[in-house]
Amino acid sequence: MFFWIAPKQGAAYRDKEQFGEKVKLRFPKSTEDIDEAYKCFCFGRYTASVFHLMRVMEIAVQGFGVSAGATVPSDKPWGNILQGIDAAVRMMPRGTPQEKKRHEDFSEVAAYLHHVKDAWRNTTMHPKNTYTEEEAEHLLSNVKTFMRGLAELI
Repeated sequence: MFFWIAPKQGAAYRDKEQFGEKVKLRFPKSTEDIDEAYKCFCFGRYTASVFHLMRVMEIAVQGFGVSAGATVPSDKPWGNILQGIDAAVRMMPRGTPQEKKRHEDFSEVAAYLHHVKDAWRNTTMHPKNTYTEEEAEHLLSNVKTFMRGLAELI
């Protein structure tokens, strides 16, 4: 048996730090799923790629929750964790410009995570959707951008 992938995908397949060093250091538990997301994408397993990206986002939700000061039970679904995050973000001080900026940044991330949960996570983890190459590529790019930004924020 022989498998061939295009040179463009070959570079992604071999790259062990697709999301960069800061993401690797801040979210070490995500590296295996990031790697698997790219490998699945390279072999045309687009729904599997999105599945691994949602596991990366699960790690992001938990890390973000801790940084926001929320209680983050590892055995609870995203919805429960996001409720705790929302409460913690509402309680953040906003007296100084730095506190206001932090509150705004954390509010933005929390809103984004709600959208990811509703648009991709739920339908991926509870088999309802399959994903095309274009959709998976779009999510690879977006999750990469999000994780890099989150690694800088928290």
